[in-house]
Amino acid sequence: MEHILKIVLGNNYFSLSELAHLKAGDLILTTALAGRPQVLYWNNQAVARGELVVVDQNFGFRVASLDVNQENYTYPGVKEQLLDIVQGEVVISQKKVTSQELFQIKEGSVIYFGNHIDDEVSLFISSSEIARGKVGVRDENFVFYTTSVIGLKDLESALYPYKSTGNILKDDQDDLNYKLYDFMRPDKFSLRQITNLCKIHSRLINNVSFNSKNPLKARIKSVDQLTYEEFWKQAKSFKVDQYKFYQGKSKVKIGNFVNLESADYKLTQKEIDQINKFCQPLRVQDFYFLLVYQQDNSFTNKDIFEISCKKAWEFVGHIEPDLVQKAVSLEKILQIIPPKDMICIVEIDYEEKGKKGKLVVLYPYITIEDTLPALEEADF
Repeated sequence: MEHILKIVLGNNYFSLSELAHLKAGDLILTTALAGRPQVLYWNNQAVARGELVVVDQNFGFRVASLDVNQENYTYPGVKEQLLDIVQGEVVISQKKVTSQELFQIKEGSVIYFGNHIDDEVSLFISSSEIARGKVGVRDENFVFYTTSVIGLKDLESALYPYKSTGNILKDDQDDLNYKLYDFMRPDKFSLRQITNLCKIHSRLINNVSFNSKNPLKARIKSVDQLTYEEFWKQAKSFKVDQYKFYQGKSKVKIGNFVNLESADYKLTQKEIDQINKFCQPLRVQDFYFLLVYQQDNSFTNKDIFEISCKKAWEFVGHIEPDLVQKAVSLEKILQIIPPKDMICIVEIDYEEKGKKGKLVVLYPYITIEDTLPALEEADF
């Protein structure tokens, strides 16, 4: 028995009258944020979340989790207003698989699809392909730039009074203001995640300065995302061969939990069970980061850094950082992180005891991926 697997980039709601007027050049908005995990569907049922990967210029899908909480987005309006409202989805690729292949899918699996990254993607309404186009980004959302309309021959626009959902921008009426999406260099960190990382490292600087025995001046120069390969090209401009490396590993405890051990009174097991019903289950996740620095400073003092880091990250979760110096070459570092993978880079300039230096904190996407949802939700 064969099954259909498909990668859905994003979806949205449209009116039939809008679709009847769809033409090449129109821009279709989706609810999906660029860089976030995509959803893998089996026979129109969400079965996995993960990320698009590129293998030999073709699309693949790396399964990150089989635990999919499918989001139910309802178009606002009363029943009479929704008679001609339909849901559409942008499909990157689809393929047939056997039952045996389906049951072999697990977390970490990479599923190869035959579509080339330059191929057009499709807009589906129900199970019908109605248009083809290119993937773009507008603000932080994925969009579908229509290049051809292929499936609207049976839809008579005269049957429906024109109704706009605002989800289709017309080439001749609206400011499209989008850019084509580069699947070879995807933005995997959201603007909010980058903003929160900036806030975390501002707190880190303040904490290190407070705990340091020496006067320390430091400021964040930049927070950005780029490929690891791009980082090293930039790094050569500030004499990367003079730098040293620390590898950081941290366990992050995420969840709204109660520390029952610190209670001044003893609880019965029944009372503990009742409390746990209202608490988010505690999850312990690992993430890795790299510190690249020019000379020893308070940031690379293991005790000071770990205490300061723990305090800086407290709004995301309870972390237990472990900083270990690594005497490794550039070539070995490049083996740790795939050159084409995205990293978030925090660049800090500092001055201590009359000496100026640069500290760079690298967060490879592949090592911090599981912590990103908590980083997105953190409220400082």
